[in-house]
Amino acid sequence: MKSKKCSLQHWNHRLGSAYIVVIGVISILVIILLAYFRSNISRQFSTRFASNEKRAEALAEAAVDLALRNIKDKMNDANDPNIFPYFRFPAPISTGKLANSTGQNNPLNLTGYLASIPFDLSSSPQPPGFEPIQSLIDELGGPTNVTKLSLECAVIQAEAFASRQGSYEVPGISVPPTPAQGDPAKFLDKFGDTAMSGGISQSLMGLFTFSFNLPSPCPIDTPVGAMSPHTIDVDPGFWSFLVSISAKVELTKLSDAVLQCEIFVKVKEDFPFWATVYTFNPSTDPTKAHIEVDFEEIFRSYVNLGTLPLTLKSILDKGMPQSTTTTVSWNAGTLKSAIDSGYDRFKGLLQLDSFKSAPFGANPPVIEKGGILRIRAEVEFLPNGPGGPKLFRTLLADREFKVSDVQPVAPEYSFFVANSDKILEPGESIPLGGTPGAPIDWILEGGTATMTLHNVPGGEYKNCDGMGSGGDSGPDSKCQVPGMVRINANSKMFVNTFLGTFDEPEITEYNAMAERPGLKPFNLLPVFQWRDKMADDPRGHEIDFPVLCQSDNVSDPTDRPPGVKGLKTLISLVDAICAPCLFFGKGHFEYPLGLRAEAPLDMKYGNVFATVNPKGNADDPKDRTEVWVKYKNLPSPYGLPGQPAYLSSGDWKSTDPRNMPPNLYSTLQYAKKASHFYTDQSEFDTDCGKPVADGGRNDGGAYDCTGVTYVAGDLSLGSLSVKGKGILVCSGNITLSGNITRADTDTVFSLIARRGTLLINSGCNKIEAAVFTSGCIQNAAGNALKIDGNLVMNGCNRDMLNSIEVFYNSAACRVTPLSVMRDVGKFEPKRYFVSVGKHWIRFEYEKR
Repeated sequence: MKSKKCSLQHWNHRLGSAYIVVIGVISILVIILLAYFRSNISRQFSTRFASNEKRAEALAEAAVDLALRNIKDKMNDANDPNIFPYFRFPAPISTGKLANSTGQNNPLNLTGYLASIPFDLSSSPQPPGFEPIQSLIDELGGPTNVTKLSLECAVIQAEAFASRQGSYEVPGISVPPTPAQGDPAKFLDKFGDTAMSGGISQSLMGLFTFSFNLPSPCPIDTPVGAMSPHTIDVDPGFWSFLVSISAKVELTKLSDAVLQCEIFVKVKEDFPFWATVYTFNPSTDPTKAHIEVDFEEIFRSYVNLGTLPLTLKSILDKGMPQSTTTTVSWNAGTLKSAIDSGYDRFKGLLQLDSFKSAPFGANPPVIEKGGILRIRAEVEFLPNGPGGPKLFRTLLADREFKVSDVQPVAPEYSFFVANSDKILEPGESIPLGGTPGAPIDWILEGGTATMTLHNVPGGEYKNCDGMGSGGDSGPDSKCQVPGMVRINANSKMFVNTFLGTFDEPEITEYNAMAERPGLKPFNLLPVFQWRDKMADDPRGHEIDFPVLCQSDNVSDPTDRPPGVKGLKTLISLVDAICAPCLFFGKGHFEYPLGLRAEAPLDMKYGNVFATVNPKGNADDPKDRTEVWVKYKNLPSPYGLPGQPAYLSSGDWKSTDPRNMPPNLYSTLQYAKKASHFYTDQSEFDTDCGKPVADGGRNDGGAYDCTGVTYVAGDLSLGSLSVKGKGILVCSGNITLSGNITRADTDTVFSLIARRGTLLINSGCNKIEAAVFTSGCIQNAAGNALKIDGNLVMNGCNRDMLNSIEVFYNSAACRVTPLSVMRDVGKFEPKRYFVSVGKHWIRFEYEKR
């Protein structure tokens, strides 16, 4: 029994231990279960809290995204009153320079910059572009739960794009350009100045007359056989004590091209013995007195006037049809009104009056800049409604932006040669060599390719609708005015005057053949001087003529052939009627805006001294008139008489940074401010093949040039249609094998080979653009190239230009009329294109 009892006790003991284990397990399970349920409740609470925070963040992020979309839509919309002017507000350069020897940008002083731009999201419904915000607010419980949603953007940092040269200056931006030459153009230098008058264009032309030493042929409506008597001066030489110094000539019109010349010489009254010796009298012996001379033959052999008579009107009609010489007041009144309208449009938005008084100075204000735009969104969210907990979230989103100047280089000039190392960066040189500042050789010996500058738009005065008064004077007027001409050099240059060539008879320069009242006249042909036309002028037979011979002095020819036709021996001297440079266009009547060139430039013209001794008598029917000719070249200031191209030897030196082309930035600056940057041509070509809607540059078959496009290295282009307002710049050479044309009249396009040049192949005959090249354009020989816009070069080599015509197009070389003003023009907001980066550089919530 005892054994059994012991077994039972042992069993009970074991059973009690099991209870304890079970109780322990159950306790542990309870603890685990409690911990689980408590953790689950905590997670549910945390999840709910996180969800509300995310919902608040989603609202802030949506607001920022919509704000950026709104900024992109309006930052280049001139009709927008807030965002458009905000990016274009001027700020002073802290260092006062657009240059830095290290190439680092210089900070702008933003102290006076406009305050941040708020976006009003308190209204319901939301403003255009922010409609999705309302849906998000409604999902969060409406304004009862979303008690605050503020949104604003601000420029928090900005810098001026600097050149990698400590002394680089940009005229019109960091320093004022040298004042314009000539009274009619001086109003461009200071806003508010009156556009001074240079007279009426028609009157200017009318002041120029040609002095024919023998009269021009009888008017074309004069009947054949009509006679015109005149008195001439003669040099009787040894017989001067016997023979009168006057003689009578009668011109009879035999045909439209030939005149019959009859000379009558009488001895002095005191010597009747000689009365019949020196008299040619057609009434007694017509066969002995007729001397047929074609006085037009020399001139017409160079200039093809067709059947027109040789008169100034004929020459004007040939070079510029008479219908185009409408009366135009030379004071740019319409352009000035358009400039005023442009200023009035923006001065309130940009507070321009505060900058107008000092547009330059120690710390010049600029609009072009690169920087950081910050969009700030604040959300206050009550997920459980009023009385519940509040969530605060502040999102800071930073984006890079650029404000880039797209104004063409030197837009007020039809032609500009800088000829300087001032616009080169370290390590750069003018392509194809050349010494900066050295006089440019404008004479291309042995060639006939003409360089012509049409300073009058289209070569016709009727296109100058910016002159005078009336016409479109709105702030975006496309009114046209003549361009100016600038050629820098450190010492004097020369250009030969020109009569014409057989292959280009319609392009002729008559500068050395024109006269103005009160000034020494230039004479057209080396023939007799009319006494009744010259009054008391003692020059006799000294005649000014276009350059005929490169040699400055040519002695009398040993051969003195008899007869009036002996005057034609002068033509045997000709070796310099070639390679003309017509800086004032056809007929030398396409005046620049200031009526002067800007250059240390003289012209050379030929001076002929002809001594004529008419000899003969009644018994000797032969004409034994003797002719002596002496020729030399004489210098004279280039341009219109009384309107010299320079006033002192220090004018237009290439060492003065103010003489550099206005608005010309360095290679590095163009690269920095590019809104489109391509490392090579293949990238550029790829984008040009994609539609604009897909992020490319193809706009309906035309290249969209909007903004600043930079291509590293060389660039080759075929035929290209261009639209928009922008610049295409490459660091190397640009090769053109086809024509560059504007797609519409609103296009303002610049083509810039900043460290290279333009290489023109024979397939390219037209460039519709404002052109800049560091080196001289290389135009294929025999290729007639026309540039519709303007041409600015650093170096110039006449041998490479060959046949080129520049047709200045002022409306296509400026963004607006205001943009060409030399002091306040840089503040014109429309000159600038704004772009933003593709990615956020900061996107985070502010810690509280």
